[in-house]
Amino acid sequence: MCEFGRSWHKAIPLLVWVLGESPNATTGVSPFLLQYGIQPHGVLSLLRDNWTGFENLPKSKTVERYLSDLKETLEKTREFADVHAKRAQEQYAKFYNTKAVDKSFQIGEEVIVLEKDSNSKTFARWQSGEICQKLSPYTYIVSMPNGGISPGAAAALVQHLISELAVTL
Repeated sequence: MCEFGRSWHKAIPLLVWVLGESPNATTGVSPFLLQYGIQPHGVLSLLRDNWTGFENLPKSKTVERYLSDLKETLEKTREFADVHAKRAQEQYAKFYNTKAVDKSFQIGEEVIVLEKDSNSKTFARWQSGEICQKLSPYTYIVSMPNGGISPGAAAALVQHLISELAVTL
């Protein structure tokens, strides 16, 4: 956007067009194709078709035939996108699960929770708390030192380890 300077707003329609005609990594097809059932034709593809002499002009069709073709194209595109999305989701899960670790806590165990600061909407701070209830294998209720309680997912809780070096007599 820097090269457009003060007229950056003129580039937004171009960016929206590019995003609409570019294939999505998850579905494998463009949002334009999913919505309208046809491949989008941008300026460059129209120029290419004109220069090469290949102009794909629509043939006269009845409205019923056009709608049935459109429905068929949309169904095929949806099926392709579903298969591609499922495959991509499996790859995402496989990548995530390679480093994922199961966390579990016992009632009474000290944990550290990232809680929003009461003075600010955007800042948060780490506070210690104690597990007081287990709602599910991955959800806990944490009692905070200020007397409040905080629901917490296991992924967001950190075990509070006290170093022996930090303990003084």
